Amino acid sequence: MPTHMEQSVLEGLRRLPLEQREKVVAFVQTLVQNSSPHSTIWEKIEKRIEQASPEVWNKMPADGAEQHDHYLYGAPKK
Repeated sequence: MPTHMEQSVLEGLRRLPLEQREKVVAFVQTLVQNSSPHSTIWEKIEKRIEQASPEVWNKMPADGAEQHDHYLYGAPKK
């Protein structure tokens, strides 16, 4: 038996156009995947890494570990 909150969500969902309903479903699926109790933080990080495009990786600094103070705090490069 659905709770009051579930009923309210379902009623709101029924009022939305199909395109918006599809977006809501996709959003809920993302929430469910990201909140899986069996996922470790490392699994979540790996999932995010896999989702990053090559363009994002090309913008990453190659000397990030050596110059972390520069990238995190704006200190001069060593």
